[in-house]
Amino acid sequence: MHATFLFALLVSFLPSIYAISAVPLADWNPPSLGYCAAIPAGSGTPGCLIIQNEARTNSSSSLYSKANSAVVYMNLTTKDPLSGVATSSIAVFYPKVDDYSQLEIPNSWTNLTQYADTTPPEITMYLLYRNQIFPTATVRWATTSNGKLVYVPSRTVVVAIENGALTSFQWYPTACTLSTCFCLDSICTEECPDANCPITVFVGWAGTDRNGDIMTSSSRDIWRFENAF
Repeated sequence: MHATFLFALLVSFLPSIYAISAVPLADWNPPSLGYCAAIPAGSGTPGCLIIQNEARTNSSSSLYSKANSAVVYMNLTTKDPLSGVATSSIAVFYPKVDDYSQLEIPNSWTNLTQYADTTPPEITMYLLYRNQIFPTATVRWATTSNGKLVYVPSRTVVVAIENGALTSFQWYPTACTLSTCFCLDSICTEECPDANCPITVFVGWAGTDRNGDIMTSSSRDIWRFENAF
């Protein structure tokens, strides 16, 4: 009874489930990785490409459990304001199921500042699941306010699963109503004091895995508490 009550309380803070849609792999080219997080089988680009390829071609592990890792891509898009040409930089990460994971692209501040005054840089997250790509909405990451460059210090994406099957992959809702700061997409922005402000995305999990174990990591997200007040 106690566990059921806690789970119901947790769900009340989560974004509503929506009809999740995928991009077929045939329509999504294998990304050229600008950054690859270290993985158990090795580190650096060669090891990441091997794991990435295995995840794209192996559909036998279709249900998540706490023993698994997910394959998550972070796509940063910037656009030249003069030519209109968009440039994408993709990083790949392997967050473990139900870990509250912090995904960062080192030295990414220069990518945010390049054209932020005219064309805000944007981030889209992708989850590789059952040989399909599931994207989040595309969100802005930096802009200018009163002539100063400001950025979003972090966002959180939540993977919701039911008995191990994916039901939702989306940004955690945010609120900026009680703040006096400049808000970007309902997130209080900050100035970067020393050009060392990497793009940071947290990953949380909700629901139940293939064994019926309740996911708890999304309950530790900072937005869960900020949105409650």
